[in-house]
Amino acid sequence: MRNFKRLIALVLVIACLFSFALTASAADYTDSPNDATTMWVNSTAKKEMVYAKPMYETNPLIEASDMKYADGTGIEPFEKLADIFAIDGKIYVLDGGSSRIIVLDENYTVLSEIKGVITADGSTTEFKGARGIMVDENGLIYISDHDHTRVLITDSKGKLITTLTKPIDDMWPNDLNFNPIKVIKDKMGYLYVLCNGSFYGAAMYTPAPEYKFKGFFGANVTTTNILEAVNKLWDILFTNSVKRSKSAKALPYSFVDMELGSDGYIYTCTGIKGYDRKATGSVRRLNPTGTNILIDKSTGTAVDSTNMVFGAEDFAKRHGNLIKHDMTSVTIDNNNYIYVLDSAYGRIYVYDLECNMLNTLGGGIDNGTQAGTFKKAIAITNMNGNIYAIDEIKAGIVSFTINSYGELVQQAQALTMAGDYLDAAPLWREVLKVDRNSMIAYRGLAKAYLIEGKYEKAMEYAERGYDRATYSAAYGYVRTEFTEKHFTIIFIGVILLVVALVLGLNYKKKKNIVLIKNKKVKVALGILTHPADTFYEIKRNGNGSIIVATVILVLWYIFKIIGLTSGFIFNDTSIIDVNAWYALAQTFGLVALFVLSNWLVCVLFEGKAKLKEIYIVTCYSLIPMVIQAIGYDILSNVLTLNEQSFLNILNYACIILTAAYLIMGIINIQEFTLGKFIFTTVVTLLAMILIIFLIFLVGILVQQSGDFIKTVVMEVLYR
Repeated sequence: MRNFKRLIALVLVIACLFSFALTASAADYTDSPNDATTMWVNSTAKKEMVYAKPMYETNPLIEASDMKYADGTGIEPFEKLADIFAIDGKIYVLDGGSSRIIVLDENYTVLSEIKGVITADGSTTEFKGARGIMVDENGLIYISDHDHTRVLITDSKGKLITTLTKPIDDMWPNDLNFNPIKVIKDKMGYLYVLCNGSFYGAAMYTPAPEYKFKGFFGANVTTTNILEAVNKLWDILFTNSVKRSKSAKALPYSFVDMELGSDGYIYTCTGIKGYDRKATGSVRRLNPTGTNILIDKSTGTAVDSTNMVFGAEDFAKRHGNLIKHDMTSVTIDNNNYIYVLDSAYGRIYVYDLECNMLNTLGGGIDNGTQAGTFKKAIAITNMNGNIYAIDEIKAGIVSFTINSYGELVQQAQALTMAGDYLDAAPLWREVLKVDRNSMIAYRGLAKAYLIEGKYEKAMEYAERGYDRATYSAAYGYVRTEFTEKHFTIIFIGVILLVVALVLGLNYKKKKNIVLIKNKKVKVALGILTHPADTFYEIKRNGNGSIIVATVILVLWYIFKIIGLTSGFIFNDTSIIDVNAWYALAQTFGLVALFVLSNWLVCVLFEGKAKLKEIYIVTCYSLIPMVIQAIGYDILSNVLTLNEQSFLNILNYACIILTAAYLIMGIINIQEFTLGKFIFTTVVTLLAMILIIFLIFLVGILVQQSGDFIKTVVMEVLYR
């Protein structure tokens, strides 16, 4: 009893320490806005924010009072900053509140002010409420005059050249207003106008002087989740066409910013993506056809960035409410590094073209008072190693200048992405001396060691940097060297194993030795070679066993769990992150759902099988899946990524074999024809979907009932 109390006390102490650690971690995240961070892929294959050495230095806030002409003359205070753009040593600041553009040099000396646009007749037209500004290589200024539904194109002095308004064209949707918020121009001279709330993409115009509307470019696509699918199914089943026509339809999220990169591709940024949504796929890199070609290699393999979460994956709270991530602005420097502004959190995230997060800037979560933090950052731009952001509430420019460490990281990464791994290696070593959290440094060194032939060293650094592609390549060489070195022993061992197997089988046959004496186990395993006999024994002689069937199901569950923590090359998770309940639903839950649905359906259509027989046949048919799980667990530790096709072949073959056994078994025990089997199987699948739907529906009702009871109790307690 005393030992038990000590154990309880120890557990409580550990829990308190753990809670304190979590509290401290949350405080660090929200209360230290100037800490630079990077993304680290941890041992559970999940990304987490960790401290990183800052790559940028923070500069003082520049307000209107700090901006003066060369003769010392000042300018009027800002009314409502809207956008910022930098090119050719000049910074253009759009004050949409006062219909004004301030042109600065890199020292914030005022070069000129454009107060309204001068029209052909000499009059001045204002652009109050303008939301965006862009300047091309010829000095032409493009003003996205949101409130006046137009785009003003002027020369460098603000003299009007032409105006773009809503096109009179059949391709322009009737439900889309022309409220421009951003304009960009590609290298061929085409203009792309982004309108507020447009889920069609950016409106594309031909080069000057025609500026003819040609259609839309690069729209986002819609996504859905399980709950939305259930709601849609509910509408289909239980609402009429009138109600469905009035219900809200899922539409793609619209862009909120875009910029042309030095590589000629268009980069887009999508803001808030619904309630409790992360910034998944918020940044895209579009080719001339409007297809996203931004590839995510941050987790060690190349995948489409559509499912990548940009910025932090967790949420902060204010007054008990989640603060949703809001990626509102994007800019790309001449080295193709991507800078993304999360205005909700006041963070600027720095990425390379492989979606590796290099660093973060800023902070404040809408309440930044320190230098380099934000209260309401709304737009960013870059020029000559500087990042410029405007804060609407602070009414000024917050800027960051790359430091020597940042230049070192960018130089090393540029060499690595260009394939100059050996030249980059000494730079990465310098990076690791000052920042042990730099995953890209480990990856860069892993590639260098691979080129040098130091394969075990390459594997070590690739695993630290979670670079499965490099690890796989290095492991392939290590495996080849091991095989060549021990070929004689391996060859002799294989020969002896084959000989022993042949002799053992011959001896078993001569002596008539029975390895499996249990009749029911023998019947179950016989499905691999004589499935018809197995099903006959189950149906006619009652030699099926619920215990054996359950053991097979348990083995499938166990090896499926083990498979989730296979070799590093094919491992997407770890034992710490395994969701045993989810795996249980995929195995026991799936079998139970099928068995129950099939029995209910087949009873209605004169099926002859008992519930017990359906369960036994279903579990016996899973023997190939058990073999697949065991084979995967073994092969995933010896194969490389290039040999993944062998795992796929094993997987597909076992699935097909399981399906074939299940079809034969159900036909046999139910005594159905093939046509009747197909019909009842379709109905069974529909019944499974209906049961899942009802489970979700009951869950939602229980949750809502719980919330209602909680509300009632709180009302009673406080009255």
